[in-house]
Amino acid sequence: MEKEIRILILEDVPTDAELAERELRKAGIPFAARRADSKEAFLNGLREFRPDAILADYSLPRFNALEALRLMRDERPGTPFILVTGSQGEETAVALIREGADDYILKSSLKRLPTALLNALKRKESERAHRRLISILEATTDFVGITDPEGRAVYLNRGGRRMIGVGEEESIQGFSVAEGHPAWVRPLFDEALSTAVRDGVWQGETALLRRDGGEVPVSQVILAHKASDGTVEFFSTVMRDITKIRRAEESLRESERRYRSIVESVTNYIYTVKVEEGRAVETLHGPGCAAVTGYTEEEYRIDPHLWLRMVHEEDREAVVDLSARLLSGEDVQSMEHRIIHKDGSIHWVRNTPVPRRDRTGRLVAYDGLVADVTEEKKLEEQLRHAQKMEAIGQLAGGIAHDFNNILTAIIGYGSLLKRKIDKGAPPGDEVDQVLGLAEKAAHLTQGLLAFSRRQAIWPKPVDLSDLVVRVEKLLARIIGEDVELRVGLSEGALVALADSGSIEQVLMNLAANARDAMPRGGRLSVETDRAVLDGDFVRMHGYGRPGTYALITVSDTGVGMDEPTRRRVFEPFFTTKGVGKGTGLGLSMCYGIVKQHNGYINVYSEPGRGTTFRIYLPLAAGEAEESPPETVETQGGGTETVLLAEDDADVRRLTRTVLEEFGYRVVEAVDGEDAVRKFREHGQAVDLVILDVIMPRKDGRAAYEEIRRIRPEAKALFLSGYAAGHIQPGDVRGEGLRFLAKPISPRELLREVRRAIEA
Repeated sequence: MEKEIRILILEDVPTDAELAERELRKAGIPFAARRADSKEAFLNGLREFRPDAILADYSLPRFNALEALRLMRDERPGTPFILVTGSQGEETAVALIREGADDYILKSSLKRLPTALLNALKRKESERAHRRLISILEATTDFVGITDPEGRAVYLNRGGRRMIGVGEEESIQGFSVAEGHPAWVRPLFDEALSTAVRDGVWQGETALLRRDGGEVPVSQVILAHKASDGTVEFFSTVMRDITKIRRAEESLRESERRYRSIVESVTNYIYTVKVEEGRAVETLHGPGCAAVTGYTEEEYRIDPHLWLRMVHEEDREAVVDLSARLLSGEDVQSMEHRIIHKDGSIHWVRNTPVPRRDRTGRLVAYDGLVADVTEEKKLEEQLRHAQKMEAIGQLAGGIAHDFNNILTAIIGYGSLLKRKIDKGAPPGDEVDQVLGLAEKAAHLTQGLLAFSRRQAIWPKPVDLSDLVVRVEKLLARIIGEDVELRVGLSEGALVALADSGSIEQVLMNLAANARDAMPRGGRLSVETDRAVLDGDFVRMHGYGRPGTYALITVSDTGVGMDEPTRRRVFEPFFTTKGVGKGTGLGLSMCYGIVKQHNGYINVYSEPGRGTTFRIYLPLAAGEAEESPPETVETQGGGTETVLLAEDDADVRRLTRTVLEEFGYRVVEAVDGEDAVRKFREHGQAVDLVILDVIMPRKDGRAAYEEIRRIRPEAKALFLSGYAAGHIQPGDVRGEGLRFLAKPISPRELLREVRRAIEA
């Protein structure tokens, strides 16, 4: 033995103690001994020396072994106690052993002492281990039982007693573990015992029968403990209550059933794309795929590329880009695109992917939901159509109202004028009134075209600060003397590609609007500056492209607007002014002109805090162009030959009359093809071709291109009341080409004809 054994020897004869120690040394047992010859010395030895074993003579003066044994049980319970005596008989020794001694040795047979000591130590250690094991078994809540080979209980721990309903002090004598299982389990239990005998162990899930008749689902392990000859000495069994596990499993199964029923019942479907090293390696399509696309899970599994081929070819590039951004780790928003259903019809779907990452942030998959939004798209289209029809109705009502007023006045003044002429009386101011009303109608038409962005504009590099300076005096006249005008200009040139006349019109309309908002006077500020539109601006306002822009800010100190009014200020014919005090087209014209310049206009206003308009126009490279001085100051006339192509007979007759009255020779054509034919006949004599842009059979631009092939240096003047989509400023700008928007006064016509001929 390696460990030194501490031995307390109760002996009043020193030589007897030495003889016992000599036998232990001869046996090679390492030990340290301490002798006690009285009760006090023995008690001190127990407390101070803390012996591992006790050798005790039976009889000492005023003290004996029986008393020592009882003291030991109080102070050092479980310590091996061996009686070493020379005079006591066997009956006394047996009585002491019954009291708790481990063995007895006669002093005449001390050779047996080492063996007896070692056996006692081993036995006590085994008992301690047994007690520790029992304490562990008693502490566990699992069922732990030991049975004899016939299956009758020998031991059942506290957890097992509680599980089957046996009291703490109730005897388990004769309790059969087999009978502790429900009837339906017993055949399985008998088979389990056979397996344990054969293989040494069996484990599985069974049920335990409680005393009250209830069943407890358990996981069970049975061990067969065998002797050296292979016969079973006893069985041990451990059972764990798995009621909570069974409930959790059932709850999980129920959740899975509910989830699957939900997934299978919805018209949307869920997919999962597995990702490895930034590459999609597998796509799993949920059961709802057939409801959305017509194709089943099996069809997707057989053909991995089916989904991409099913995407409409016009949307395929965007879908591939979405997938690439997802695989790169970017968080993306849902996307709407078209697919070709299995039945050949085109459906709109909303594809919403959600990335899934591991703990390190690496993309491992992304899940997605695909919803069929075809009906939603149809409803949106119907809503847009309804809103469009509502807007058209509002626009038509406003046009009808204003034009009916103008026509009423024209008809009235025209009737008065005819009556005077019939009577031979000289006309009064009726002619001026008619012309003024016609001009008002022309402005109304221009306003509508500007709002709808159909009015032709002539953009060129313009310094907006110079433009503001040019219109400053005009703005001052518009706002009146009781409104202060302040102008603030940016440092350096602020060049934008713009039509000067259109931007001037915007500023005048805003000034007029500000004047009406300050009936008791105030301040109007016009400022120019540079502005940078960044991503935050675009996200906040919902429009715009990031970049540097020229900014014109027009603000007043007027009455301001509430939010519902502010949202509608750019609508045509919307006005807060009284009847007869405005057409409601001023701000809508501003909006249309700015949008034609690829710019943006917004408005900030609160009641009582004034209004601020901000106009953003893209900056242009290079320097501003200076407008060349006009070389023709009067309308004049001429003797040249003009080819006039106009499909409207009334306009053609009026235009011919005006030209001929001022000396021009006119060749008429009723459409584009007629114009080309007449030019072939009179081409060498024609000094100018006047072409309406929109004509039947061949429009003005096509006719002019054919005329140029006949005579490349041919000069032309284009006329139109609606140019957008048919002719652009770049198409008619060049040597000998000019453009006039209808309606046109005789003065404007003659001036432009003269300029075109002399260009």
